[in-house]
Amino acid sequence: MILTEFEREYRNIYDTDYNRSEEYIDVKNNVVDLINQYSQVQHGKRRQYAKQLSRYVNDRDNSFETNVKYALNDCADIMDIFVKRKYKGNYKTAIDGIANRIGELRNGIAHSRLDLKFKPISLADIKIIEELTYAIRLKKIGVKNRECQKAINALFGEQFAL
Repeated sequence: MILTEFEREYRNIYDTDYNRSEEYIDVKNNVVDLINQYSQVQHGKRRQYAKQLSRYVNDRDNSFETNVKYALNDCADIMDIFVKRKYKGNYKTAIDGIANRIGELRNGIAHSRLDLKFKPISLADIKIIEELTYAIRLKKIGVKNRECQKAINALFGEQFAL
């Protein structure tokens, strides 16, 4: 549920094509338009299939891993203290690992992979994603970074002296 909530908040705040090139957005829109034109001259099941394909193309976005990495970079001023407490190394190395592991975990759950391995570090990753969900929302509504940290600290019982 935490991963799903992050996806929802990410889409609400950043949108599906955030951080995509104008060229990508233009091509995507053109493809959707072509599919929609095709569906207009079709009937029955063919029209229904074309509309499904149009929605599929329109809803395509970056991978979960890419979105996590982007949000962690965007909220680095807020998330730095929480990430550094749980992971060794610098912030960039830590978020690369978080994004990779949590992307794998999310895809394993979403696609019902029976061979999914849940690692102990996954608990820390999930907690970071939960904190990040609050960070992106608080940042979006204009709360200052230090106040975001204080709110996350209090909500999750991190016990930082802020």
